[in-house]
Amino acid sequence: MPTHFLSGETILEAVRAANAQHSSRRLGVAYWGGKAAERLGLAHDLAQTRIVCDLWSDGCDPDTIADLLKRGATVRTVEAFHAKTYLYPDRVVIGSANASRSGLGDTDEPPRRMETAVLCDDGDVLRKAEAWFESAWKKGVPVDSVTLEVARPALEAIRAARRPTLLQVLACEPSLFAKLDLWLVLRTESDVSDEADLTWDTVKEEYGADDMQAYGEEYPFYEVEPQEVAECPAGRVFLDFERPRKKRAAEYQGIWKVRADGLRPVSGTTRSLVLLDRLPSLCGCRISKWEMSILGQNLSELSDKDRFIDDKKIRHAIENAWHEISTGKFLRE
Repeated sequence: MPTHFLSGETILEAVRAANAQHSSRRLGVAYWGGKAAERLGLAHDLAQTRIVCDLWSDGCDPDTIADLLKRGATVRTVEAFHAKTYLYPDRVVIGSANASRSGLGDTDEPPRRMETAVLCDDGDVLRKAEAWFESAWKKGVPVDSVTLEVARPALEAIRAARRPTLLQVLACEPSLFAKLDLWLVLRTESDVSDEADLTWDTVKEEYGADDMQAYGEEYPFYEVEPQEVAECPAGRVFLDFERPRKKRAAEYQGIWKVRADGLRPVSGTTRSLVLLDRLPSLCGCRISKWEMSILGQNLSELSDKDRFIDDKKIRHAIENAWHEISTGKFLRE
C-alpha cells in the first residue's frame, strides 16, 4: 500500500475501511461528535479499541463517549489533547479530521470543514506512531461509565459555555468584528434567471467537489445589476436573510464571503454573478439557527437592502433579538 494523500470524504472512507478490516485499533482523536461510532463504522464489540481524547473540551459529546464505553472501548482523557490519529496494526491515518460530522462528514454527507490526511503503512512510521500513542495513553486519565456520569453536569456546563454565538457577540461585543467588512443582506425570495443559470454552469468547476456536494441545490452566488457591483467587493462578508414571498419574517440563509476575482458577467445581459464561499462560522462564533430565526423576526419591518452591520436599524434589531432571547421571551426549540 503506497502512501496516499486524502481529503474531504476520502478520509472517512479510509477510516471506515480500516475499521472494517481490524478489530484492534488505537484512536488518538481529540473530539468525538454525536453518533461517532456509526459514522466511523465501529462495531458493537470494541474490546480491542483504545481511545485517547480530550473529554473536557467542548468538542467531545458525553453521550458519544458513553456509547463507546458501552461498546467495550477503553477511553482515557488528556488535557489539551488535539491529535487526530487513527492507528491500526498495518496502517495509520494522520490528519486534521476529528471523529465528528464537521471533520469526517457522514456516508451521505460531506464534511463541513476542509480537512486533509495521509494514509500510510510504512513500518518506521507505524512504530513511531505506536510509541507516540503509548506515551499519550500513559498521560491519560481513565474514563469509565461511573466517572462519566458523575462528571456529566460539569461537562454539560462546559459545553453550554463554549465559544459564544454569533448573535451574542453581535449584541454584546460587536468590536470583535470591527475589522471585518460585514454587511447584513435582506432580500425577498426571487428566481435565478435562465441566463445566470447558464453562466453558472460555465464557472461552477471553480468550486471543489466537496463544496458542490455540500451546497446541493443552493447557488453560491448573487445575481446583481450593474449599479450593485460596487456593493460586492472581494472579501466582503454577508450575513444573509431572505424573506419568503408573501411573508414578512426573514429566514437565515448563511454567512457568505465574496470570492477573490469573484465577478462574472452574465451572458447576454448587463448583470453579473458575484461568486461566494459559505463560512461555517465567523471569528470562531457559533451559528445558532434558532437565534438567527429570532433575529429574522426582528428584521421583518425593514425594507430589502444591504446594510452595514453598524447601521442603526440593524443594531436595534440585533439588540432587541438578543434581549428577547436572554430574557426568555422565546423558548428554545
